[in-house]
Parts: sequence; C-alpha cells; structure tokens
Amino acid sequence: MSDHLAHHFFLSARDLGRLGAMMLQNGRWDGRQVVPASWVAESTSIQVDRGAGAQLDYGYLWWLPRLLGRGSFLAIGNFGQYLLCMPPGLVIVHLRAVPDDIVLARSRGTRPAPIDSVSPQQFMKVVRAVLAALRP
Repeated sequence: MSDHLAHHFFLSARDLGRLGAMMLQNGRWDGRQVVPASWVAESTSIQVDRGAGAQLDYGYLWWLPRLLGRGSFLAIGNFGQYLLCMPPGLVIVHLRAVPDDIVLARSRGTRPAPIDSVSPQQFMKVVRAVLAALRP
C-alpha cells in the first residue's frame, strides 16, 4: 500500500490529446524529444500478458487493446476518462468533467459520492463505431 494518496492530472481534452499525439510521435513534440523514445516503446509494449480471453494487456501505465492491434495503447483514468492512441496518428479522448467535491474527497482519502462513468467496454464500443465510420 502506498503512503501517498492518489495524484490527479487535471488536463483539458485538448491537452490530453496532445499527450497522446506526443506519445504517437515516439516522445517528440514540436521537433524536440521530450520523453525518451525507448521509454515510449517500452511503456507501450506488453509487460503483463493477461492471458487468453482478455481484451486488454498491460504496459507501464498503458493498457494495450488486443482488438486494435499492435501499436495501439490506452490510458484509463478515474471516473471514466480515456485516451486512446492508434498509429499512425489517431487519438480519441473521452474526458468527463468531475466535480471538485468528488476529487477533493478522493484526495483526502475519504469515500467520494457515487458518480456515473463510462466503462472500458462502453468506451471501446464507441471506438468501434468511430472506426467503422472512418472506413471507406
């Protein structure tokens, strides 16, 4: 168990998309290497094979959706927030606004009030619909 409570990122959908774009560019942003390419490759590669029947394997802080093939990776955040990156450059973001009282309760280690969120299965259903719409 950690001595530290959760640490939250408060990113806009645009900034979350930028993070995904930077990761898809092997850690490069605006012509500069801001994250080592070797770390991007390692963190988005299978570190934990979750076995037969699993839909997602795991890298380092990234989920790896099997149905999207090699090279795709997914961040699943608190309360149903998602960042999906698919080479060569498709980024899909789902960002749910979370009320401050919920965030503060969690940061204090108290039980936050229930909040509706999007499950990974629901998110991937939307992803499949987007991909189908993009196909010629």
